[in-house]
Amino acid sequence: MSKRVLTAILVAAATVPLTAVASAPVQAATAGCEVHIGLTSKSGNYIKGYGSKLNCGTGESWLQIQRKRWYGWEGMGPEVTVRGSGKDVPISYFCKGTGKHTWRTRHVMRKLSGDVVFRFSNEIRVTC
Repeated sequence: MSKRVLTAILVAAATVPLTAVASAPVQAATAGCEVHIGLTSKSGNYIKGYGSKLNCGTGESWLQIQRKRWYGWEGMGPEVTVRGSGKDVPISYFCKGTGKHTWRTRHVMRKLSGDVVFRFSNEIRVTC
């Protein structure tokens, strides 16, 4: 890798929020890559969501359930890696006893170009 390419990658990474840089290393993705997000819902004591991608080559992306706090959105539980193309990948978070919050699902992917693509689901306000 040349110094020029490495410098371009580092400059692109510096413009992305730290959480995206730490959790989303540079991935291969084709020009027609589509990142999708499904609906977030509550089922019993779980907040559930899903996401998928299409035409993204070997690139990986990540799903996470988030809840809204006074300081912003908080990631709940581990991220789920989305591999492959064209199939929905589910994610859930056991929310029992957390109280009333607004919830959503986030899907993030870092493309080879350095662009970070975020998709956010609908928001639901429920008590767990």
